[in-house]
Amino acid sequence: MADSSPDGTDEGSSSRRQRMVLVVAALAAVVVLVLLAVWIFGGGDDDAPADGPSGGTTVGVPTSAASDGASAATESSADESDDSVGPSAEPTSDAAAGPASDAPVAQELDPVEPTDTATGEDGVTAALTKVEAVDGEAVAPGEISGPAVRLTVEVTNGSDEDLDLSGAVVNAYVGPDRAPAGTLTKPGGVPFEGVVAPGESGSAVVLFDIPEEQRGDVTVTVDYRTGTPTVAFRGDLSISG
Repeated sequence: MADSSPDGTDEGSSSRRQRMVLVVAALAAVVVLVLLAVWIFGGGDDDAPADGPSGGTTVGVPTSAASDGASAATESSADESDDSVGPSAEPTSDAAAGPASDAPVAQELDPVEPTDTATGEDGVTAALTKVEAVDGEAVAPGEISGPAVRLTVEVTNGSDEDLDLSGAVVNAYVGPDRAPAGTLTKPGGVPFEGVVAPGESGSAVVLFDIPEEQRGDVTVTVDYRTGTPTVAFRGDLSISG
């Protein structure tokens, strides 16, 4: 006859109960581990986005992976930005290629010989009526005494409206690289002034400190009206008129 426990349960029943207890305990441990892993990798309930959709399941991303992803996205955006403004990028419109300010950019017409007459787009003409070699006298800050070229510039108003020459500017540049020549006021400098009616002319006498050996290739520009292309002369100014 088999042995039995005091409460009447045999040893077989006791063993089955013990195995069931162990299985339940193992399952409970697995569930706890799963929940713990979800909490750790999911950032916990406090880290869930406040604006996320309700009822959905949120999968957490490790902090290091999110940081690496953000860095990669930032570098990608920077590379695309650099490519868009690099040397190969072309403006999409004239406004994009223009200057930031609203000030007009002076254009320059093709130069003519110093002995020729330069004609502007509006019919105004300019001529170097006299070219002289003089000894420049420094009387103002920035001026340098020495060999100079004195030019008499005459502007004739060939347009159909008055021309204010008080703002006209004459510049000179030396050589193919167009190095700016310094200006002088003496001896004999006379600025443009007054308003010239259609068909009338006005003149000025300007001086530039250009050494004799640099007078073989000189560019002279006459900017007589704002917003109108500048007329220009280029050639040998070593001869005296």
